Amino acid sequence: MSIDRRFVAATVLAVSTVLGTVQAAATVTQESVTREALSAHPGSTVEKAKLEKVSGKEMWVVVLKGKDGKEMTLHYDPVTGKQVK
Repeated sequence: MSIDRRFVAATVLAVSTVLGTVQAAATVTQESVTREALSAHPGSTVEKAKLEKVSGKEMWVVVLKGKDGKEMTLHYDPVTGKQVK
């Protein structure tokens, strides 16, 4: 029997959210979201990357400092790794 990894990850995230243990449920690593953010914004540096609640939903929050010195905040889904904002 084959189980879809995405289904398992989404189920674990839902249960963990209810129990308040979301960080343990994230299937996307801090390293992968920072790599994604830096590839989308070459020349930037990472100021912060951590799991946080945003509008009641857990997500990776990555703060970059651009070449121009301005900060930008990016949000990534902790299960899919896709940018959400």
